[in-house]
This record gives sequence, C-alpha cells and structure tokens, in this order.
Amino acid sequence: MGTLGWRKYGSDEERDEARRKRARDRHNRLKSNPNYVEDRRTTSREFRRDMRRQALTILGDVCGRCGFSDERALQIDHRDGGGRQEHAEMGARGIIRAVIEDPLPYQLLCANCNWIKRAENGEEHREGL
Repeated sequence: MGTLGWRKYGSDEERDEARRKRARDRHNRLKSNPNYVEDRRTTSREFRRDMRRQALTILGDVCGRCGFSDERALQIDHRDGGGRQEHAEMGARGIIRAVIEDPLPYQLLCANCNWIKRAENGEEHREGL
C-alpha cells in the first residue's frame, strides 16, 4: 500500500502552506502570460452578464409597471424598499444571486419607473431629490 500524498507533510499547517505556495506559483506563472489578464476580464464580464440575464429572465424580462423591455434600462428593485442597505452589504453580485435563489422580494422596473416608485414611497436618500 503506497503512502498518501498528504501524509508527507508533518502537520496540517505544513500541508496548507504547501497548497498556498502551489497556488501562488500557479498565479505567478499565469500572470506572466500577456493574455491572462484580458482573458480573465472577459470571462468575468461574461459570467456577470450571464448571471444578470438569468435574474432578469426569472423576474419576467419586462418592467413590472409599464412593460418596458430593453434590458439596458431594467433594474432589480426591492418590493418593500431597503435595497440601498442590501446593496451595501451584499454588492451587486450578491443581489443577483439572491434573486436567482428567491425572487419573491424583488421586482423588475425600468429606470424611470424605479425613480417614480422611489419618489412616491419617499425612498430618496439624498437632499433635494
């Protein structure tokens, strides 16, 4: 019976340090590739776009008030307010993930309807709006 690879380290700390070193070495090798940074940006951008697209589809692909359907102006809105605080805590990706997991507290509004809703509900957070 052969020795397991992880047993060559004396402790969990040594194993963890070896894993971190391998990850750093891999990252440094990739970083030296001139296409790495741009490829990574492109992949990340596409991933975010796909997640947003999925969330918009779950919410119906049109504004819940006026029926506007151009996704460039559609915004994810919290039905009961509180979106500003949630955005500060979770970030945009976190909110999109939350929509995908449980869409009930959210709705899709176009930018105009979202601002009108904010004004009607007194949700402005800056002076003079």
